Amino acid sequence: MAAKIPNYAKGRWAAWCDDINAGAATCRIVLLKTSEALDALENYETLAALLAAGGGASNVECNADGYTRLELATVTITTDHTNNKVVVDIPDQSYNNVGATTANTAVKALICYDPDAAGTGTDSTVRVMAISDLNFALVGGATQTLNIENFAEATN
Repeated sequence: MAAKIPNYAKGRWAAWCDDINAGAATCRIVLLKTSEALDALENYETLAALLAAGGGASNVECNADGYTRLELATVTITTDHTNNKVVVDIPDQSYNNVGATTANTAVKALICYDPDAAGTGTDSTVRVMAISDLNFALVGGATQTLNIENFAEATN
């Protein structure tokens, strides 16, 4: 099932994916250990605004040992002419040696668009393209693999 597309990203995410694949931007994955409801998350225009909600207490990024925001240089865009849709996917992502001392369970994955081709944009310029519900444990100092299949889908 496709993830939820925030209001600001509706109508933009396909072009953002093209930018990422052209090397003009990067994709960033941010995991949250606490979050507001999906309906509330749809209304933030930047990653900074989302993380600042409720004085920084409403949407809290994971802080497990070894956790880091992941950067992707490409996404997979598939045009399905038979079913009249476009599907966007990212490869499975690995978090290595996470949660040995400080563990988290991620409840949301944010698939973000960083307009900086080097992936060094600040949270105030990074846009959330998609939000996916999770129950993803970052525990035990192990390697954990995250699979978010078909994070965005456009149909008629």
